[in-house]
Amino acid sequence: MERPGVVILDATVIGHFEDPGRRERVVGSLRAASFVIVPTALNVLEVIRTGNEAIRGRLLDTLRALGGADGVLPLPAEVLSEVAGAWRKGEARAVTGGSYLTAVLTGEQDVGDGLVEAATAYTAGLDKIRRGHYDELRRVFASRVRGRDRPSAAEMINVLESWWLPGDVLPVYAESVWSALGLGEFPGVAPLLELPVWRTFFEAEGANLFEQAIQQEQPRMAGPTDLSQLVYLHASDRAILVTNDTHLERVGGALINGRRAQSTVESLTTFLRRH
Repeated sequence: MERPGVVILDATVIGHFEDPGRRERVVGSLRAASFVIVPTALNVLEVIRTGNEAIRGRLLDTLRALGGADGVLPLPAEVLSEVAGAWRKGEARAVTGGSYLTAVLTGEQDVGDGLVEAATAYTAGLDKIRRGHYDELRRVFASRVRGRDRPSAAEMINVLESWWLPGDVLPVYAESVWSALGLGEFPGVAPLLELPVWRTFFEAEGANLFEQAIQQEQPRMAGPTDLSQLVYLHASDRAILVTNDTHLERVGGALINGRRAQSTVESLTTFLRRH
């Protein structure tokens, strides 16, 4: 039996599903198309960081109603670790459910100061890895696009495929990420690029650097944490990431739409037009 496709919700659209009637209509339409909405640990952390307790409570209830109490997908860094660990054992591993943050939606874990701090620390931890490399990487990326008039999405893909992924810059950064995740001896970047989840992660990191390199031409950027959600699209052969963030839609769409079969990054408006 074919696994259902998955729908990943960016934090910008969770509130849209607060209304039970609207939620049931969309979920029913997805069910008919053999899709399910799967909340993520990143969704939970983003909601936990919401300062208004009433809004936070409503959004957690929404995630719970969407199926989060049955299990949420792990944080992107945990996905990378899980897939890498399986690969080292010679096993194939899809992105699966299972995160300690599921307990927030089952009611087993209250949202206290500790979880709020954890939500902040997660992003800070990834940013710490990036800070050690991004200044130099931004400079190198800028040298690839300097003087070009508003580089297009196609040009970004060309830079990623012809220079970032096969070049001698990525391995240094990749080894830092591998080490920070505590995965042991670094195997080199080539085998990691054969793992779809890791390749998508590195493409997303490269896209973020490309965005920063052209910041003068494109002042608003899709951030690295937002783009890291693209790893969730490997949770099924068919996957959709829905967002109201036009910058995530633009960059994520360039990386995924038409390049990964049966997966898309799309706006909430486009998604609701079909469901």
